[in-house]
Amino acid sequence: ETPTAIQVKQDLDLLVAGNFKLIRLFDSPDKVAKLTLDVIKDNGLDIKVHLGAYVNSYKYVYNPPVIASIKAANLAELDRLVKLAGDYKDIVLAVSVGNETMVSWSPVPIDPEDMAAYISYVRPKVTQPVTTDDNFVFFAEIPKRISDLIDFASIHTYAEIDTKFPD
Repeated sequence: ETPTAIQVKQDLDLLVAGNFKLIRLFDSPDKVAKLTLDVIKDNGLDIKVHLGAYVNSYKYVYNPPVIASIKAANLAELDRLVKLAGDYKDIVLAVSVGNETMVSWSPVPIDPEDMAAYISYVRPKVTQPVTTDDNFVFFAEIPKRISDLIDFASIHTYAEIDTKFPD
């Protein structure tokens, strides 16, 4: 389901009324990301965006044409992120590459070397700070290859999942 501009405006109005100043979008398709950025711009809303690129895994794929297709789709997603970050510089506060890709339980596992390549692909093409989004466990043991490339850590925490209770 794709929201309409009116629905996005209604949602953003609620966030602005609640004094939210920053939202995060997980990926960069025109149907949601560009639409949201257009609504913010066209209505002069006082809200910034942490814009993401959702990259898919090919870790457990053994078919070379399928791997090539996934890699091409990932690059297309990164190119959309770069274009939107450039077109909406006054709204996009930061960009992130990937979402929960490097923790052990990731449904889209990406090797840190591949993630470093994706981040390196985006970094010179945007003016905003660049990061990746992952669980605190990854950031507690972050490989230097990734930490050297990001400007800040966008850490996910889950109160229910990450809580440790005494035995």
